Amino acid sequence: LDETRFHLAGVQLTFEKGGRIRGASTDGHRAHLRSVDAKASLVASHPVIVPGRALALLRRLLDEADGDAAEIALASPHLWIRTPRSRRSTRWFR
Repeated sequence: LDETRFHLAGVQLTFEKGGRIRGASTDGHRAHLRSVDAKASLVASHPVIVPGRALALLRRLLDEADGDAAEIALASPHLWIRTPRSRRSTRWFR
């Protein structure tokens, strides 16, 4: 997959009121939608596209947190992920 086509190599995340996080991705032929109640306090005014590799990192960090609280913050153009054991950031696209 061509990494310069970030809309195909990432996931669009929408942070909604009530803590729901919605994700949408495509490979150019199929679409995948997922929503999760994450008890998030983050509400973004616009969706962000997060690279697929960053989502793999996010999943690993959340697995390592093992039920502890994780913090996600948007600070243009970065998505910050903080757990009790680590703090990482990645670029996102609008």
